[in-house]
Amino acid sequence: MRCLLIAAFCLVANAAQAQTVPAQPPDPRFVAAQKIFEALPDAERRAIQLDLTFATTFSGAASGTFGALTFAALQRFERENGLEADAILTPPERKQLAAKADEARKAVKFDVLGDARSGVRIGVPLALLPRANPTPQGGSRWQSADGKATLDTLTYGATTESLQQLYDRAIAPAPGRTITYKLSRPELFVVTGETPNGKFYRRVALGADGALRGFALGYDKAIAPQYDRLAVAVANTFEPFPATAVASASAAPRAAVAAPLPAAPPAPPTERLLTGVAVAPDQLLTSASAVRACRGLVAVGTRRLPGRITATDAAAGLALVTIENLAATPASAGTAVAGALTGLSAIWSGRTPALMFTELEAGEGARVSGALQVGGAGAGVFNAEGTLVGVVTDDPAARRMVAGVVPLAHYAYAGPQAISAFLAAHKIPAVPTAPLAGPAIAARRASVVPLVCGG
Repeated sequence: MRCLLIAAFCLVANAAQAQTVPAQPPDPRFVAAQKIFEALPDAERRAIQLDLTFATTFSGAASGTFGALTFAALQRFERENGLEADAILTPPERKQLAAKADEARKAVKFDVLGDARSGVRIGVPLALLPRANPTPQGGSRWQSADGKATLDTLTYGATTESLQQLYDRAIAPAPGRTITYKLSRPELFVVTGETPNGKFYRRVALGADGALRGFALGYDKAIAPQYDRLAVAVANTFEPFPATAVASASAAPRAAVAAPLPAAPPAPPTERLLTGVAVAPDQLLTSASAVRACRGLVAVGTRRLPGRITATDAAAGLALVTIENLAATPASAGTAVAGALTGLSAIWSGRTPALMFTELEAGEGARVSGALQVGGAGAGVFNAEGTLVGVVTDDPAARRMVAGVVPLAHYAYAGPQAISAFLAAHKIPAVPTAPLAGPAIAARRASVVPLVCGG
């Protein structure tokens, strides 16, 4: 019941659980629908889920992952429209879903805007929140004519409180206020709650450069049935750090707080980012699929160094890259894949490569689950002792942020045995395990190198 009341507020923590396959034995109808859904392009899967948000009562994350919520929402849409409830959309049914969703969007004038003041992208129901004004804190505010609903974009300067301090303040006890949901991660927090007359939702995200951006939504309980559904759409369209920068407020007319942006920012046309893990002096291990189409490789650190692919093994999913004069510390290999795992991967910070830690969990077969960002192909998988136990061989580049958060997904990886066999075949000696200075995982920053692939 709580998730029904705070639909969008449960998106971040419950997306993975809510989008899981029903209990065994699996429903054959679910399996059939999942197979057809997952054969669609990623962008189309997300578009269907966004359309379900407007056309029916789908309250999950538009992650492109097929699960129980998507299955139920598709069936509900089909039943409501006199169709066979098999959760499989024929081309005419897909058009019908899109038309119904577009009708609902137009009814509230829902548009994804680039907020020039805060720099975020966010969906706004302009018919319901027509009053747009700047806020003293540097963001923008959209408000209903009667003041009963408000959507604010948030931005914090580098000298303000940290993400943790903002979270602690957001959950601090206050008279007449109840916290109904809270989530804190190193890169974001979400806090939702109720007052005697209203509901509120706050999300703040941390960028790779230390910037903090977010949004806050509040509305009267009397209008909750309408806004609970819209909150899901707002959350699913929120991007705190879009790849395409929003035009500065000073460059736009004063009356234009926000302006529509393209549906998806274009990717860099001639290069992409991936990750390499040092396994020997001047030798990096990475994903074979990620380097397959590279015309040139460059390691990016204190200086840019050219590299070359010296060996690949498609079956293992691994490639060896040689970069002379590389200042990276080779990682020692381990065998214990159980327990806490951490992925260390390259990410884009604007146009600058950086490194990011991501919590990972070992799954069935040679797969790990986590929230890897663009640049995660070739990411090193480290155990709690800081030894290398895997290299991610899938490429998460096609995935995008959902409601401001990279969704959890499953990725193939080459485990300890595959790595050992690959290195032995190419006469790369194993690095002996040695005590690490400081926190084990953090010490592995010196072993991981962002790589830029020229297309």
